[in-house]
Amino acid sequence: MPNSLELYHLRGEGKTLDYEQIKSSEEVKGIDLDLLLRCINMVNHVDAIKTFQKALQN
Repeated sequence: MPNSLELYHLRGEGKTLDYEQIKSSEEVKGIDLDLLLRCINMVNHVDAIKTFQKALQN
């Protein structure tokens, strides 16, 4: 789906591995996924980086 971000986590053991959709990152706790998606969709990558960095400082 355009303008959406889906997260998956690989679960299981041995040969029984499957991806499970998750609602929030289990590796990067507290990341604002809405902000990340907005920055990903910005045309100007410099503005995207500045926007993301500014949000991290608050």
